[in-house]
Amino acid sequence: MKKQKRSADVSVILPVYNCAKYLDDCFAGLINQSYQGTTGIVEISIFDDCSTDESLSICKRWKPKFLDKNFLWVLSSNETGQNIG
Repeated sequence: MKKQKRSADVSVILPVYNCAKYLDDCFAGLINQSYQGTTGIVEISIFDDCSTDESLSICKRWKPKFLDKNFLWVLSSNETGQNIG
């Protein structure tokens, strides 16, 4: 059985670099949004650029909370320290 691709009405792009002290407030604000579009789905795309604080682990901790609320979650981490593109 082929898995059906879900598409989002809204995409939020969140660049992350050593901002651990702000992430909990940011994610709390995003998860409490009440968007009622065509699909009701919001995509959160997070791009971590080699944070040296707890930013990446905070992002990973929030993932299950967002998936439980019908969000699409994309986390890209450049842990090698090399720029892509």
